[in-house]
Amino acid sequence: MFNIKEACRSIDITKNSKYMIAAATTVGLQFYDVTSGRRLCEVQVPGVNSKMVALNYGDTQVMCLYDNEKRSYIRSYRVEDCLAGNSAKEPQFEIQSSSDYLFTGAVWGPKNESIIISTNSGKVIYYDILSNKIINEVQVHKGEIVTITLTYDYTMLMTGSKDGYAKLLHPETFKTIREFHYGKPVRTASISPLFDSDVHQKFHMIMGGGQDAKDVTTTDAAAGGFEMKIFNLIFGEKLVEIGGHFGPVHSICFSPDGFAFASGAEDGYVHYHRLPPEYFSKRFE
Repeated sequence: MFNIKEACRSIDITKNSKYMIAAATTVGLQFYDVTSGRRLCEVQVPGVNSKMVALNYGDTQVMCLYDNEKRSYIRSYRVEDCLAGNSAKEPQFEIQSSSDYLFTGAVWGPKNESIIISTNSGKVIYYDILSNKIINEVQVHKGEIVTITLTYDYTMLMTGSKDGYAKLLHPETFKTIREFHYGKPVRTASISPLFDSDVHQKFHMIMGGGQDAKDVTTTDAAAGGFEMKIFNLIFGEKLVEIGGHFGPVHSICFSPDGFAFASGAEDGYVHYHRLPPEYFSKRFE
C-alpha cells in the first residue's frame, strides 16, 4: 500500500517495476519503492493542481502536467536527479499553455524527442523537444479532450472528448483516420494490444465515459450512457456494448496480452473483464 497523503490524479511505474511515481495534487511528484511502498522523494511544482505524470521510453525522464494561475504547464525532470533527493530541482524543460486553453493530457512521442498534448479547447499540439517549440497544432474536437493515448509502437494516436467522439489520429499530422461516436462524453479509450498479434490479431478499441453523475436523473440512470463500447478500428463498426457500472467510466486499460481489460468508474468500483472465447472467433474480426 502507498500512503500518498494527497489526492492522486495519475501514476506511472517504471518498466522494471522498481519505482512508482504519483501526481500528488498539492505537491507535484512523489516517488515510491514498489516492493516496500516507502516514499523515496518528492519534487515540488508550483500551484496546487498536479494532474498527470508520465515516464519516457527508457525511464530516464518523467513529465508532470499541472495548472497554476490560470495556465497549464508541463515540466520534465531527470529521474536520476529526482531520486538524488533534491525536491526543488530545475526541470529539463518546461512547456506553458497559451491563454486560450489548458493542457488536459500528454504522451511522449518517438525517441523521446516530442510530446503530444491534448487541451480543453479540443486542440492537439505537437511539441518538439529538440527545437523547443510547437510545430503543429490542430483543432481535432469540438469539446474538451479528456483522454489521449498512443500505442507502444507510436503508430496510432487515440483521443476522447466531451463532444461525444473518440478519434483515431495520425500521430504526426493529427489527421483524423477514424471517428467513433459514443453519444455521451468520452472519458477514456484504449486500443487493444492485439493489433500486431500473429495468432489473435484484433484491430479493436474500447471506450467509456458517460454523462456527469450529477446530471443524471434518478428516474432514468440509463440515460447516463455508462456502458463501454468496443469498435473495429478499420471499419468503424460497433461490435458490442458492455454494462456493469452505474457511474461515469473514467479509466479503461487492456492487459498486456489483450485477453482482458479493467475499468474504473465514479461508482467506486474497478471491474476486471476477461474476454470470452467467442471474442477470438470470426464474429469479432
